[in-house]
Amino acid sequence: EQGVLTGELEKQIEEAESLTELEDIYLPYKPKRKTRATIAKAKGLEPLAKIIMTQKHADVESQAIRFVSKEKEVPTAEDAIKGASDIVAEWINENKFAREKIRRLFVRKAIIESKVAKGKETEGDKYQNYFEWSEPIMREPSHRILAMFRGEKEGFLKVKVAPPEDEALEILERQFVKADNESGDCVYDALVDSYKRLMQPSMETEVRALAKENADTYAIRVFADNLRQLLMASPLGQKTVLAIDPGFASGCKLVCLDKQFRLGRVPVGDDCFTCKCRWPVWMIVAKQLGESVAVDRRCWSVVFERRTRPTLAPSDRDKKQTHETRDGHRQTRNARRADGCDRSDKHVVFP
Repeated sequence: EQGVLTGELEKQIEEAESLTELEDIYLPYKPKRKTRATIAKAKGLEPLAKIIMTQKHADVESQAIRFVSKEKEVPTAEDAIKGASDIVAEWINENKFAREKIRRLFVRKAIIESKVAKGKETEGDKYQNYFEWSEPIMREPSHRILAMFRGEKEGFLKVKVAPPEDEALEILERQFVKADNESGDCVYDALVDSYKRLMQPSMETEVRALAKENADTYAIRVFADNLRQLLMASPLGQKTVLAIDPGFASGCKLVCLDKQFRLGRVPVGDDCFTCKCRWPVWMIVAKQLGESVAVDRRCWSVVFERRTRPTLAPSDRDKKQTHETRDGHRQTRNARRADGCDRSDKHVVFP
């Protein structure tokens, strides 16, 4: 649409391996809001910026005098050089290779620093550990990153992410400063302005987003692992459990869980996981297990319970515990019936 697509640019777009790289290619052609560089271009200073960028002219001021114009609000040569430097700074910020180098520097050596916000020393007491904190962001534990970002969002902390500034400027200087003259000095001043005003905030936003995404991913993984262990823990402790799906017409179906609540073998045959067992079979299984039986609460669950208890021969302590459990079940059942709730999907578990 802009009419600037060339063969070389099309090749770069096709060879882009990530969305970030594609955005760097598009950045120079992206419609911009009003910036210092666009204002300078509107004043006709882009040719002067190109002269400075070539670094072939030792006397920049003599070249800048040609662009002085009161009509375009460029009253002096110094103003012309300043506007041209704004254009050069934007060019440096939009350079694909420069952004890649600075991005790698941020990922490798960026430091996250947090300080207490002015006047928040008392209110932000819970973030006291981060009032004076500094550490490489890619080695920072996820809980610290999330805590600092949370403290910043609540207004108690000031957080900054940046690598050593001298290293970043050295990388840009090696790429853009080619001559030791007045033009080279102008380019250096422009790259310093470009890094501090444009590139550093942009890269900080990227690295913050990356660190936040990694921290969130790790926190979710830890939560999932903890929840998995909690859900997979045996509800009855170190006991073997025989689970029964009761039924008279089609028989009952069995499954056995060992003391670690792992799927075990029912000791009555090779096909016990899928077979439909009759009364004598599951009674023998319950006797061999001798610990706990879980019965699906259906119409025959009471009959199953009555036949299972004499088989397992519970102790007096278990009888008392079972009696208390059944009283609790009865009270809960009556309350749920009063509320119109259905208990058909519940299970009864007894020792």
